[in-house]
Amino acid sequence: MIQEYERSLTGKEREILKSQIATTKSLLTKKIKSVILLILLVIGLGTLIFYFQKLWSLIIFGLTTFFIIWHLYYEILEIIRIPKFLKEKERVIATGIVKVCEINIDRFIKINGFEDEGNHFITEYNNRLTLIGGQDFFGVKNLKNKNEKIEIMDSKKTAIYYEEVKKSGKIINPYYTLKNGISDKILDSEIWMKLTNQKSISGKLEDLDEFLHESI
Repeated sequence: MIQEYERSLTGKEREILKSQIATTKSLLTKKIKSVILLILLVIGLGTLIFYFQKLWSLIIFGLTTFFIIWHLYYEILEIIRIPKFLKEKERVIATGIVKVCEINIDRFIKINGFEDEGNHFITEYNNRLTLIGGQDFFGVKNLKNKNEKIEIMDSKKTAIYYEEVKKSGKIINPYYTLKNGISDKILDSEIWMKLTNQKSISGKLEDLDEFLHESI
């Protein structure tokens, strides 16, 4: 069963964002120092080009200077972008919202790396089947009986600043694990079409037994 709702940030979630801000500020300081050193290096290379007028030195120093300036350009753009991003994240701490997708399950079938979009799961809860997963579930190997996908967003819901899949309750072992993807037979089945077109359908995992032996 899937429930979607919105709530305010918890204290722990605010601390996570504050920790990210502190890490980014530390990175900004390192980037500024790096840019200063690169500028000094460019000045030094420019001086060498001035004093060494031989063709080989002009080519070597010129190419090196070009690539350093190219790198400098993107580093400076990043330095300009970071303070704005930090202010936005600080506003999220104060006024942001959390979008929660709560998934309760009794049993599940695990599908490894389906269509290169991360793991998918066919879940069963109170005789209802639901298909979940995808890129948001990269790295999620197993599920518990309560799972929450959270997205921390700004108050206008224009961007996601943190996301996580939380699992709580008891660990549930898969009913099946499909290590090699799904057979064409199940992909062409009516039950699969319903799972991909609806949030949930009436049924049990046993309804898929006739298809699974080709995928295991």
